[in-house]
Amino acid sequence: MALTTDTDSVGSDVSPPLAIVPLMDCPLDSTVATIVGTNTGNPADTPPGTAIAIGVDTAREPTNPPEFDKSDREDVLIDAQEEDTSPVQKKKDKDRELEKARLVEWASSLSLKDVVLTKDGLDVETLGVRRWLDLKCYVKQAFLQANKIAISQAHRKNNELGKNVANELNCKGFKHKIKNSLAKKQSPTTKPDFIRVDGTLYRMVNVIVKGKEQYIALKESHDKDDLDSRNPKATAWQILHSHYCSEDPSLLKFSPTAAEKLIGYTVEESILSEYDDLSVVEFKRVLLFVQALYKEACNKKTLSGFHGDFGACIGGRVYLLYLHHCLMEAGDKALLACAYPTLDANLKRGSMDTFKPLGRSSSTATDRSLSPMPDTNNFRMKKTSAVEAMERAAIAISTRESDRREIIQFDRMMEMKSMGELYTTKGNKLKRKFFEDRDNGESEESLKELRAQRKHMKKMAKHYVKKYDELKKELGYESPESSDDSLSL
Repeated sequence: MALTTDTDSVGSDVSPPLAIVPLMDCPLDSTVATIVGTNTGNPADTPPGTAIAIGVDTAREPTNPPEFDKSDREDVLIDAQEEDTSPVQKKKDKDRELEKARLVEWASSLSLKDVVLTKDGLDVETLGVRRWLDLKCYVKQAFLQANKIAISQAHRKNNELGKNVANELNCKGFKHKIKNSLAKKQSPTTKPDFIRVDGTLYRMVNVIVKGKEQYIALKESHDKDDLDSRNPKATAWQILHSHYCSEDPSLLKFSPTAAEKLIGYTVEESILSEYDDLSVVEFKRVLLFVQALYKEACNKKTLSGFHGDFGACIGGRVYLLYLHHCLMEAGDKALLACAYPTLDANLKRGSMDTFKPLGRSSSTATDRSLSPMPDTNNFRMKKTSAVEAMERAAIAISTRESDRREIIQFDRMMEMKSMGELYTTKGNKLKRKFFEDRDNGESEESLKELRAQRKHMKKMAKHYVKKYDELKKELGYESPESSDDSLSL
């Protein structure tokens, strides 16, 4: 584009106004080349109609002007503002961040003891030495997060955050008790979080073996004091815990025989020198944890079809292998039974093994278990013995079922007798009432209804008496003709 000026009249003392006249299309970033003429304001110097033109460099080809949208202009402005940030502003921003971090650290270091509630107890008055209303939202949130206070959905605004703190103080721990009671119980094989070193588990094995009397006492039946207490066997637990915390040098050494079984597992005796400091409650959880894992490993060992050794069942937990060999070395059946209870080999496990004949039974069979196989290599003798044992077992089952059927039939017979007596009594009452109403001159309809009811009772009584006589005859008692007179109508 070019700038031109037109003079309205010659000899004017005032410079004529400039008029913008488009001369040609040119790019916006063209370089200004030559000023063709100038207007000095003197009429003698500028003839009428002379234009002052700003030319362009015609050496460049004219191109289309680039298009700029609104977002490009905003990006340019933002970049310009960032570049124009002064050192003073940067210092202010840095000081503001430091102040924010200092307030967050201060709020995180406070506890609920530093809180003062309002008079109505529904909000916070002061936190430490500062007024609650003067604190920023991020400071309040830092205090709530540090003290593990849940933010209610209804109190998430800045001016209502104090109500969460007030609710936490007013509940006085009841909320946590309810939450803990409703919390899902962990599996006994879940490793407690407070076990930080493996030496704790190996030391626990030594405590079990060295204090086996107290460990066995934990599995005994509860006495009166244990039933009245929420912490049964408290004395045994306390003694075992004291032994764990003691300086007994035997707890810092592996059992020699069991240590030989650990060769190849890269476990050194120095591991026993580092162990966690446990409270009584934590000690109890660790002992039950080791016991649950040992029981799980023993179940895998006794699984049908498994023919490997115990080391293949521990899942990399070498302390379980150490416990197993320590129990085998001790040779105490009571201690082994407490660690992994099992049924005795001579114990009868089947229903036939525990069967006892009824007192009314005439059976002479007392042995309900299979006879042991003869100690011989004669196949025919073994086969005959097995067949005889199966016959005896079949006779025992038949006898037991016969006795059970007789007991059921006897109970049924007595039930029929009771029902017959009941309907006979009701029929007799209706009979007496019928004669009384007839003598008192009751209506014929009422007498007819009583007669129908008595007839029904008599029919039901005869039905139950008949059933009673049939069962009595089936069970081999006296004949139906000698039935009780109380059932006769």
